[in-house]
Amino acid sequence: MRSCSCRSAKPRACFAADLAALIEVPVPRGVTPNAFIDLVEEVSDVLGSSSLGTWQDASEDLDHAAGYLTDALTSPRQRPARPPGPGAHPPARRHRDGQVTPRPS
Repeated sequence: MRSCSCRSAKPRACFAADLAALIEVPVPRGVTPNAFIDLVEEVSDVLGSSSLGTWQDASEDLDHAAGYLTDALTSPRQRPARPPGPGAHPPARRHRDGQVTPRPS
């Protein structure tokens, strides 16, 4: 098994190379987040079918990681609520018809 020795600014690419080497598949090029998750799931499936307990444990860890990654990609991005500053007014509101309701003065 070959380990990725790259010092890339893209750790996902290095990790993808290591995962691909584990199951002896070609290293995916230009790994998108979805392709990376697919690779993680594929490796998890292969390791899960092993009779070695350590590989099965690694499979469970990868399965959990794939779940977290999928949630991160599919969950709506939440902004932290910011309390209004002193003298803050609500923003102007744009309606569907293009009209703008100005903020109160």
